[in-house]
Amino acid sequence: MKISFFCSSSEKIAHQFFVLCEKIAEEMAKNRWTIVSGGANIGCMKRLVDIANKHNGHTIGVLPEMFIEKKLVNYDNKELIFTRNMQDRKEKIIEISDACVILPGGIGTMDEFFEVITLNTLKITEKPVVLFNFDGFYDDLINFLNKLHSFKFAPTSKDLFIVVKSVNELFNFLKKQKKV
Repeated sequence: MKISFFCSSSEKIAHQFFVLCEKIAEEMAKNRWTIVSGGANIGCMKRLVDIANKHNGHTIGVLPEMFIEKKLVNYDNKELIFTRNMQDRKEKIIEISDACVILPGGIGTMDEFFEVITLNTLKITEKPVVLFNFDGFYDDLINFLNKLHSFKFAPTSKDLFIVVKSVNELFNFLKKQKKV
């Protein structure tokens, strides 16, 4: 299975978020599943690739061509796919993935999260979406999305994504999604 991870590109985040990525990457390699990410050589994207490689895992980095110039390409990915721009990057990541996992992240991660749940809502794609609510990171977002639903602006959040709080919960869900 190919699982996309939308996550932080920041090097300034708390250590606990890097540790989370390490546990996930190790488990992905153990299951022989492919990590699909934004492919950058910084932040959680880099940590996922580093740890997956350490455990003989497989990674695909999807990057806009402008990242070459900006020296943001993580050449340690086993495969690299270059796109014209950031929008094409999101589309390609979603297209090649069997499921999308939203790890704690910033504005870019939120953009990716809303893109994939919007595409699912419109039935343009039907990818399982997992919001990893690590240490309550997404509590306010979940409450806001539930408020949108209460005012009839959006479907209920449980129709848009599932919420997990641990690595075990994440992999139990993903194993149920595995294509036979």
